[in-house]
Amino acid sequence: MKLGVVILNYNTSNSVVNLINKIQNYSDIDYIVIVDNNSAKEDSQLLRKVISNKVEVIYSKENSGYASGNNIGIRRLIDDKKVDVVVICNPDIFFENEVIKKIKETFKNNLDYAILGSHRVDGKNKHTQRQYWKLPTFKSELKELSIIFDNSKTENCYKFSDTIEEVVEVEVVPGCFWAARADILKRVDYLDEHTFLWYEENILAKKIQRIGYKKGVLTKTTIVHDHDLATTNNFNYQSAKIGATSRWYYISKYSDFAIWKKLVLKIMICLNLLCFRIYCYLRRNKNGKSRSKN
Repeated sequence: MKLGVVILNYNTSNSVVNLINKIQNYSDIDYIVIVDNNSAKEDSQLLRKVISNKVEVIYSKENSGYASGNNIGIRRLIDDKKVDVVVICNPDIFFENEVIKKIKETFKNNLDYAILGSHRVDGKNKHTQRQYWKLPTFKSELKELSIIFDNSKTENCYKFSDTIEEVVEVEVVPGCFWAARADILKRVDYLDEHTFLWYEENILAKKIQRIGYKKGVLTKTTIVHDHDLATTNNFNYQSAKIGATSRWYYISKYSDFAIWKKLVLKIMICLNLLCFRIYCYLRRNKNGKSRSKN
């Protein structure tokens, strides 16, 4: 079973290089493809130092987002390298070879699983809350959109209880680290490139669900997701707009909600975004006045 890893880079080359230095000699990884999503020139050039017979760098001419960038690497591995399994990995992830070995073993022994993730801890070795989550329902979406600026998804996601099962079936596997069968990815036409960021996991989960395959999380292996290296804290109006666009795309194209429910959620999304824009405007003015006084 041949396996390849895709790592998407956007101005995080130092993290990518550190990750490659740790995993490039893993015996259960056959190929690694780094896709540079049109990073700054000085950042992207750093990737050249890790190129080898096993590690390839593909430079994209534009940044079209998570799905589009990862699809470049996925297609390279499936069409040209003929891998059986593709692993998608964020630059701020670390894992041991044992995780990859267990993924291969689980796919061999569980032919009904299309996607696998792994138990995850943060950079301080603490169990993270969102190990996996459920597909959105009308109720869960309405609740989130009814509380301005509330990004919590506590009710709609869940974590491990004490379990002896090595793999737990879930509805959605997080997008920071996941593995998929190559033939299934081709069958569902890879990742949907109509979103720039967010909701890719839900969309892929829905596509997998529709063809009757399972998604799961390995409970006896652990990966480290060091959020301190990520840029997720830079949340502004533009980020909110991207998130709102992705949310509506999922609702309109993939949800099974009745038309009136979709219309209600569309209105709520627009109102939520408008309120956030006003909030950003007021906060910017307040900060500007504070600097003027100083």
